[in-house]
Amino acid sequence: MADLSISISDSDDPIKVGENLAYRITVTNNGPHQATKISLENNLPKPISLISFSPSQGTCTATGNEKLTCQLGALDKGAKLTLSVVVSPIDTGELSNQITITANEFDPTPSSVTETTQVKAEADLWISAKITPEPARFETELTYEITVINNGPDSAKNITLTNELPEKVKYISSEVNTDKTPCFHDDTNHSINCTISQIAAGANSLITLVVMPLQEGINISNVASVSAPAFDANLTNNRITTSTPVVFNVIEDTYNNSGKNLHNYQISASGAVIGGSVSGTIQNQGLLSDVWILPDTTVSGGKLSKNIINEGTIENVQLLSNTVIKGGQVRGTITGFPTAPANINAKIAADTQLSHIIIGNNSRVDPKAQLGQGVVFVDNKTIPAGINLTGALLSITGPIKGSQAVALSTDILQESDGNLLEAFNAIPDLKNNNLVFSQDSETGNVYWQGGNDNLILWPAAIYQAPATEGPGIGINPDARLTFTTENGRQIILHPGIENPAALQTALIEWGLVRFEMGSDGNLSISGDPQFKIRPDLFSRITDSTLPLGLEWRASSLLSGLNELVFRFQDQTGAHREQVFYPVSAHPEELETALQDQLESEAIAFHHNGSLSIKIGTRTHSGVFDYTITPGTAGTETQLLPIPDKNGDSTEDFQITYRNGDQQILYRIPTPTVSEEIQGIPAVQTAGYSVSEDSNGAIRIEQGDKRIVMSSTEVIQLESSQAPGMIINPDGSGEFITENGLKIITQPQMQDLAGLESVFKSYGDSTIKVETNGNLTLTVTDNLSFSLRPDIESNPAWEGMALGLHSQPTTLPGVLTFMFVFKDESGNLRQQNLYPAARYPQKLYNYFAELPGIESVVFNNNGGFTISGGDFTFRGVFDAEVISGHPVTDNIQMTLEPDANDHGYEEVGIVYETGEKQMIYQIPVQE
Repeated sequence: MADLSISISDSDDPIKVGENLAYRITVTNNGPHQATKISLENNLPKPISLISFSPSQGTCTATGNEKLTCQLGALDKGAKLTLSVVVSPIDTGELSNQITITANEFDPTPSSVTETTQVKAEADLWISAKITPEPARFETELTYEITVINNGPDSAKNITLTNELPEKVKYISSEVNTDKTPCFHDDTNHSINCTISQIAAGANSLITLVVMPLQEGINISNVASVSAPAFDANLTNNRITTSTPVVFNVIEDTYNNSGKNLHNYQISASGAVIGGSVSGTIQNQGLLSDVWILPDTTVSGGKLSKNIINEGTIENVQLLSNTVIKGGQVRGTITGFPTAPANINAKIAADTQLSHIIIGNNSRVDPKAQLGQGVVFVDNKTIPAGINLTGALLSITGPIKGSQAVALSTDILQESDGNLLEAFNAIPDLKNNNLVFSQDSETGNVYWQGGNDNLILWPAAIYQAPATEGPGIGINPDARLTFTTENGRQIILHPGIENPAALQTALIEWGLVRFEMGSDGNLSISGDPQFKIRPDLFSRITDSTLPLGLEWRASSLLSGLNELVFRFQDQTGAHREQVFYPVSAHPEELETALQDQLESEAIAFHHNGSLSIKIGTRTHSGVFDYTITPGTAGTETQLLPIPDKNGDSTEDFQITYRNGDQQILYRIPTPTVSEEIQGIPAVQTAGYSVSEDSNGAIRIEQGDKRIVMSSTEVIQLESSQAPGMIINPDGSGEFITENGLKIITQPQMQDLAGLESVFKSYGDSTIKVETNGNLTLTVTDNLSFSLRPDIESNPAWEGMALGLHSQPTTLPGVLTFMFVFKDESGNLRQQNLYPAARYPQKLYNYFAELPGIESVVFNNNGGFTISGGDFTFRGVFDAEVISGHPVTDNIQMTLEPDANDHGYEEVGIVYETGEKQMIYQIPVQE
């Protein structure tokens, strides 16, 4: 028995193709006896070339390149023998060398061994790329021809090409031309991967990649790299980046495009395209003539001529003489020829700037389009509401910088029946009152002369009114006027300077040499300090002995202030004067700040230099200072109270604008409610004296008569109403003041404490004053009285007892009351108390909704009248109110038997609360 073992080792792993690979094979006899007739069989790996073999004892025979058979003789216990074999791999892959050993003796562990060795090829792969066309064209297919070359020395197999696609391109296709196999496109990573099966040494493979650039004016870069299992000693040539600019196709000469289409082209300044169609993006620096612009096409820049059929977009072009655009959209800056304007029938986009264009009746014009010189409309119906027509009209430039008035001698229509001034004077409010305005050819002012007064207006802008708005005149608090003509022209006018040349001279004489008129009609005067002023609407004849020029005089608005008056001679030599008022340095900014900081409900800038702010139910007013002092810029507009500056004991305000400008707002003292009422002309005409008592009640006195009312509601009217006063039949009052306040009042008991004392002496509880002025006296849980004070009190006869006196009425058994009291001077006065409806508003609504009822009247004296057609009912309320009746969803009315022996049925009223009140019928006089 002999236990033989075998081992094998290789010289290199891995190894290259063609190199020598040496195997060392060792056989060992592990005993316990000698081994004889040892035989070794070596199945050589494939594919190889057998180079040599050499055993340390015995002999070996080779069978081609496939097998070695060795007879190695005997081997003593513990001895070793060796065999050296050298081969050369002829291909890549894995070599597997298997060896088996046997002997005559029994081997308890037969021995066999296998050695594996990796064989790799060496291939120097390198990559190149060619671009067609070069440079790339916008939205035109771009081809990359990527060549992979094998410089050897071995073949390369299972080659992978990875390509990172450029940004801003669309993938079209890719394939390996030699294999005719497509590549894999990874849309997520914007890349492709191609597999090449094999490239022999010295051979190459071509990959064709097609993309489409989607943006012009950029450089695009394509990155390709190649790899393979074969060893590559030079990796620097395995990756290539190819960059190219993306440009348009260019036409540099005249090109007859008839019957053809140009897609994504640039036309140079010397180029011209005649006829045919264009599509995609056309960058035009030359000329397009008689072309058809296809849908989804944008033509930018250059010149267009003759007939252009447009289904796309045209932008920023010059239209040559009599060019016609039909359809599509235009935008940007579109300019025609002054002597032969272009005709457009297209959609005109917002912010498009037009000049010397005829807008056809098939156009759709965005109201935000900007109209310049020479723009006219064929049809009035095409003019969109809200569009600014000013830029398309002629202007008159006055002597003061910035004073460009709209000339009213033309109109916006290509063919018009008259000019703007004629349409202006045809407005019914003017024509029906024989008011005729003229326009001064030097200043542009529109004026009307009425006796000693001239109305001077400066036409600043013309807009188109909505079709639903008829002709008329509107005036804003700042004296900005809007005259709307029959054909919808909305003429915006500001107060004008009657003699701007003389004013300019007067300002210079004051050392004020920098001044400019704004589009809002305000005159900004630069210097230190600065001023901003606004002319009055009127100029008036003045005393010829007064000096001409500018002068300060006492303000008519507020004590301690001055106003600026300008005196001049008119064209007839007459002396006239025009007042200039202060204005806010930055009115829009101030308005926003007041809304945010004071939560104002309404803000108005008035033409006389004042500002009104509605906060809650009250309106507060102030007057701007003429002086504007520059300061340090900040982030927000500030309005801070400051001590009184004009001596009227009222604190004023310092305005600091965001740019640092500072201006004082002099506060006009807010009148009390009584002062507001006292200022009503009708109150003054009637000789009433109005004041407030210590409890805030309004007291109106006329001789011996005294009216005391409580103010239950104060409303700031949104629109102007003539001031006045109304005393309603039920004794409530409505007062409209000069400042637009509507004050609602109710009659008040003039000595309520005294009346309560009287009732308490009767054991009754405290009187409740309702919001409608009525008095409710609760006697028991089921009994109360509803009374209403007379609106006025009068002197009582001396000797009359203080307290409550009952008085009979014309109806049997129906009483009213008279309360005698002492006023604050100790004089006796008397005030009547009348029965009243428990819930007058609900009862009024109930009767007013009855069929056929035309009038419902509650009187202060407890009387009540409803009528409709031939029907009239008169009655007097009973002051007594009895509760405990069923609660209902609505007022119930019943006829009751005669309760006071006057021969007529009474009317019972049961309110929803279950309270019942009688109305005594007053016989109707035949």
